[in-house]
Amino acid sequence: MNKPEYDNLTGRGEEYLIQIMTSDDPQLLRAAALEMIVIVGHIYKRLQLHMVLHPAFFLAGFLSCYFFIK
Repeated sequence: MNKPEYDNLTGRGEEYLIQIMTSDDPQLLRAAALEMIVIVGHIYKRLQLHMVLHPAFFLAGFLSCYFFIK
C-alpha cells in the first residue's frame, strides 16, 4: 500500500534539524540562528498585536450586544 507523501516530510525535517545541530560549519549555524531570531520576532509581534486587540474586540462585541438588546 502506498504511503501518503506527507509522511516523508517529517523524516526530511528531522534529518535537516539533526544536520544543522551536528554541523561544525559556523556559517550554517549563524544562518539557522538568525532565521530562528527573525521567525520568533515575527511571531512575538503578531502575539502582541492580538493581545492588544483582544480587549477591544471584546468590548466592541459586548457594547454592540448591549445596544441591540436594549
